[in-house]
Amino acid sequence: MAHGTIEFFTSSSPFSFSGWTYQQPGGTRGNKDYANELGADGDEIANGTNNPKTEGSWTFLLADSVEVGEDLPIPNVGQISSSGGWHLDSIQIGWDRAQLRPKLTANAHKHDAGTAHGATGGHDCREYAASVTIKAVAFGVPADLGGVKLADGAVVDWRDATYTLECSHVDELGRSGNELAGDNYDGVETISANLTGNWTDDDLTVTSGWTRTGDGVTPSNTGATTGNVNYIHHVAHYVAQSNG
Repeated sequence: MAHGTIEFFTSSSPFSFSGWTYQQPGGTRGNKDYANELGADGDEIANGTNNPKTEGSWTFLLADSVEVGEDLPIPNVGQISSSGGWHLDSIQIGWDRAQLRPKLTANAHKHDAGTAHGATGGHDCREYAASVTIKAVAFGVPADLGGVKLADGAVVDWRDATYTLECSHVDELGRSGNELAGDNYDGVETISANLTGNWTDDDLTVTSGWTRTGDGVTPSNTGATTGNVNYIHHVAHYVAQSNG
């Protein structure tokens, strides 16, 4: 194997999202399926690999063009990049009380053999759109996270929060063991937030259809009591597309 090279400032992303400025990559990872056969004694006698894939993630910062009070642009998951056949598996938007703007992380995969997503002879996939509207803030965490918000008069406050939109993706393999066709199902939104204060249900207003899946309160002998909440909501695909 030839020696590698040390590179600086070579960051790029296969996606571009309106209202978001590309910031940095989270790295790419390759993996393959491993197939093997066992002999009469139960030990392996043959093996091989198939269906090679690459997974990657990229971070974006809310663009200056999005004004305070405007709706945050939330990309649809399930979409295919305009080049490279990358499938957008999920996105996360994160806020922090010491963070100037929200950050968006895009997580995607592509197939390195067989039929690429979106390629000629390949397939498009069903897409899933956010059901929530979240407003841009100048600093920190918005009081209203779409599915859950701080109630009027609440004394507790958000420490940080994450909104996630994702869908399940299934691929069918062709006769060579590589990707042939695929599509998406079951879109899911989640909101996870940490709070400062001994919160109760009266401190939160929850949108119908969102279900709490976890919560907690953590006392401290060196600072304020903190807490956490997690909510989930399922969404249907917004348009049916051919999967070729």
